[in-house]
Amino acid sequence: MGYLVRNLTFDQSAGRWKYRRVIPVALRQHIDRNITEFVRWLGAKEGTSKTPSASVLAACAQAVAECEALLSLARKRLLGEFDQLDTAAIRQVIKLLRNDLAEPSRRGALLKTLGVALHDTVEAVADLRKQMNSGDSLEHLRASVAALCERLGLMVDKDAECFQRLASRCLAVVLEVLDPVVEPRPVAVPIRAESPKKPAASVVRKVKQTITGLPEAWWREAEKAGLSGSTKEAYFRVTRQFRAFIGHDDAERVTAADVVAYKDHRLAQGTSLKTIKGTDISALRVLFGWAVSQQLLGHNPADGIKVMNAKRKVERSKGFTDEEARALLTASFNYQPSGWESPQVTAVRRWVPWLMAYTGARVGEVVQLRKEDIRQEGGHWVIRLTPEAGTIKTSVFRDVVLHPHLVELGFITFVQSRPFGHLFLKLLQKTDKAVHGGLETAKNRVREFVRTIITDERVQPNHAWRHRFETTARSLGRREDVTNAITGHATAGAAAGYGEVTLAAQVKFFEDWPRTLLLTCDEQ
Repeated sequence: MGYLVRNLTFDQSAGRWKYRRVIPVALRQHIDRNITEFVRWLGAKEGTSKTPSASVLAACAQAVAECEALLSLARKRLLGEFDQLDTAAIRQVIKLLRNDLAEPSRRGALLKTLGVALHDTVEAVADLRKQMNSGDSLEHLRASVAALCERLGLMVDKDAECFQRLASRCLAVVLEVLDPVVEPRPVAVPIRAESPKKPAASVVRKVKQTITGLPEAWWREAEKAGLSGSTKEAYFRVTRQFRAFIGHDDAERVTAADVVAYKDHRLAQGTSLKTIKGTDISALRVLFGWAVSQQLLGHNPADGIKVMNAKRKVERSKGFTDEEARALLTASFNYQPSGWESPQVTAVRRWVPWLMAYTGARVGEVVQLRKEDIRQEGGHWVIRLTPEAGTIKTSVFRDVVLHPHLVELGFITFVQSRPFGHLFLKLLQKTDKAVHGGLETAKNRVREFVRTIITDERVQPNHAWRHRFETTARSLGRREDVTNAITGHATAGAAAGYGEVTLAAQVKFFEDWPRTLLLTCDEQ
């Protein structure tokens, strides 16, 4: 009888024990390098022994722990869950960091990641302090700290303020280890009866409002106001990058000159004027303005900062051409997975392009569709695009009549074959974080699929359907208010607030909607 330990086997050809565990298919895409199995060779050659030695069993226990941490992290990534960075977790991260800094090869790798000198400690400290003051090293540090957390099986939210504090503490530990004389660890000292007072200039003022804390405070109110999750993500990202650039986290110390310098820094990085104006400066203006209105700050340093409008070169239509639309829809209709993939992934590539082509809807609105969002009313099939299923840019639901061609192609048959819930998202947990993560994954899959057919980078892979839908509507002389009711665009003017666009109006809208460029039932 051999010695039985699950996933522990003896390789006859190598004469060694090894731990081998197959990675569940659903978790593979959430593990670095997309490995299909976890393998660790344990100890040196041991002949043909069928009983593992104590050292092999000890190594096997370490391999089991490493594999469990890897799988745990993958599950959290799949579900969109984050671990709390409590005191115990922070202690573990700091301990792991100190162990790495004590081991020459790991310390060298960490310092190399931070971009500091390796050959001289004094120079390394000088480099690190210089980068810390400029904020250049903080993004690298965040990545290193996140990697430490992952080694402990912790899935962390890198936008959270607690993670920012952990990153700052890790930086202090790095400096402390590299230069213990300059950065001494705090020690208890007896209090003298008459301690000389420090000059006022040397007193460090306690930070009342942090830069990275602004979006957290703002979002508590903005979420209830119905602002989108994508706006939240953008604001968190901007404040994190801005804080790293200016080298401190005190919101009251931020000046207009800091904002202008950040704008120039982003320009030097090659960021587009549209992004700088519409995202970077806009986010800072909104957040600091909100803080002033809440009496958290005394001024808005981003107020009055202007960014020029860029003249974009338009070299082609924003919508798909007839040839591109036909090629993409043909590929979508004929799609067959090359290997095993979940029904949801296959459905994304099979149906999402068609739904966008016939509704002009945003890709996120389509991939979050649920079975219960499709119904039959008055002899016509209707889909409901609703924030209840995930997110809608306007936060307002809308009903859209399905074009009969979609029914003929088998979309309703597909819907009826699926269980209740999301049609295109594979969710192991029905939480907002899991849905958000599933949405991003599905949108990326659509984008990647489209790019295998439409390689012209000048056209957006998903939004081009909205442009094409609008162009078609105008060519057919359709009423603007009906078109907007279907696509979710706002209609200008006071009259827009009166009356509703009925399903009957939508049925009439689609009566002679062209199908000549799309697959007909005869081509199925």
